[in-house]
Amino acid sequence: MRLSRSAFYYTPVGIGAGTLAMMKEIDRVFIRYPFFGSRPIAPYLRREGIVVGRLWATIG
Repeated sequence: MRLSRSAFYYTPVGIGAGTLAMMKEIDRVFIRYPFFGSRPIAPYLRREGIVVGRLWATIG
């Protein structure tokens, strides 16, 4: 049998509550402004107090 070690030892990890909340906010903005891409969505959310970026996200 040819299985790599990473495939054998991998255990899936669920999505965290913070990530789900951020995804919900992005969906809310995208439904309202479907022509927005990722670049306009980030500053829009920042104006509402939700800091998002490529490496980190904070809701609060």
